[in-house]
This record gives sequence, structure tokens and C-alpha cells, in this order.
Amino acid sequence: MFSAHKNEGRFWGIPTKPCLKWIILATIIIVAALMVLDISFFLNGSLEFYPTEEQEEKIKWVTSFTFFVLSVVEACLVFLYVKEKK
Repeated sequence: MFSAHKNEGRFWGIPTKPCLKWIILATIIIVAALMVLDISFFLNGSLEFYPTEEQEEKIKWVTSFTFFVLSVVEACLVFLYVKEKK
């Protein structure tokens, strides 16, 4: 019923190490791209023509928090990638 075939690349639906490394690497690249977009949004501010000071302050808080969360996720992914590489 549950067997590991050499050609499938999976064992009980769990990706093998080479496949898992590529998934983690792709996720690292996607999160890094999101971080770059977040930085650009932080620098450009609100996308309205005449934003108020309150709107600009909200954008700074939200983008700062988002960058912090993405940084933590990126650090965890890099740690997993290095751990899987060994």
C-alpha cells in the first residue's frame, strides 16, 4: 500500500531531500523579492496623489512590520536550507 519507489522521488507523499532543497531555495527567492517590494513601498509611501501625514505614518508602520516578519521568515528558510544542504 505505502511503498517507496525509486522513480517517484517521494516517500509517503513527503518530498525527498533534493526536491526539498529546491522548494526551500525557491521560497527564499520569493521572500527576498517580497522584501525588495516592501522596501520600495516603504520608500515611496502611499500611492495616493495627496496622502495625509496619518496615511504616510500608517504605511511606514505596516511596511516596517511586514519587513520584520519577512526577515524572520527569510532567516528561518536560510537556516533550513543550510541544514538540508549538509
